Amino acid sequence: MIVELVRHGATEGTEHRRYEGAGSDSPLSPAGARRLEELPADRTVRVVYTSGMRRCSQTASILFPAAQQVAVPDLREMAFGAFEGRAFADLADDAAYRTWVEGGCVAPCPGGEDQAGFTRRTVDAFCALVNERMHAGDARCVIVAHAGTVRAVACELANPVIDYFDANTPPAERWVFAWDGRRLAVIARPGAAPAAGDAAC
Repeated sequence: MIVELVRHGATEGTEHRRYEGAGSDSPLSPAGARRLEELPADRTVRVVYTSGMRRCSQTASILFPAAQQVAVPDLREMAFGAFEGRAFADLADDAAYRTWVEGGCVAPCPGGEDQAGFTRRTVDAFCALVNERMHAGDARCVIVAHAGTVRAVACELANPVIDYFDANTPPAERWVFAWDGRRLAVIARPGAAPAAGDAAC
C-alpha cells in the first residue's frame, strides 16, 4: 500500500519559529493557505486522515477538497509543555530549555511529552490505521499531520533506517512510502530543503 504523509501548511507559529505542538491548535497563516492553494488539488482522494488539529484539517480541505476527513487524535504533534508557543530564540536563556536541548531533546518537556512516549503514541496510531486500511483493500492512505509525526513514524518504521532529526519535512511538503504491514520503504522525499529552524528539536 502507498502511504502519503503530508505536513500541514505554514502557520504564524512556524513562520516565527515557535514551538507548536499538541497544545497549540493554530490555523494556517494567510501565506500558508496561499502556498497550499498554489499546489494542485487532488480530487481523487475520497478519505484523508488528519490529527484533527485545525492546521491539518485546513490543509486537507485545500489539497484534497473532495475527501471526507477522519481525525486520528494520536497523530497530533508532540506536546511541548512549557515551550509551547515560544520561539527558539526566546528560549535561549531558559535553563530548562537548555537542559532539554543539550540532552538531545529526548527528555520530557516541562509539562509535556518525552520523545519516546511521543514516538510510541504516534507509531501505534499510525500502524493501527494503515494496517486497517491495507486489510480493507485500500491501495493508498493519505495522512495530513505534523513534522514530529513524520519524524516519529520514519525513524521507527523506515527501512533503511532514517534518523529522527533527518526526517525533515517543510510545511506543505510530503513523504511517500510503500507499506508492507511492518516497514516503510521511501518512494519520495520532500522536494524542498528544510526551512531554517526545522532541524531543531
